[in-house]
Amino acid sequence: PTGYAALAYDSLKLLLTAIEDMDQLSDSLVENRRKIKDNLMKIKGYNGVTGVLDMNDSGNPVKSAIVIKIDDKGNFASYKNVSP
Repeated sequence: PTGYAALAYDSLKLLLTAIEDMDQLSDSLVENRRKIKDNLMKIKGYNGVTGVLDMNDSGNPVKSAIVIKIDDKGNFASYKNVSP
């Protein structure tokens, strides 16, 4: 799979985790969306296919990035892991 597919997979799994952590659905779509958002922001140490991440108070993922090095022959190799 491509990097985008892996990110999409992690995104969907994060969303499903947030929904599964809801006590129950309400009749209000706005309330359900708020609960999902709140649950997303509580996720810490999620071990996805793109690595381990935490969600911050803004709902954005905080995770390390792997820097790939391309040599003179065009070969790809992991170079280093950069953490925020």
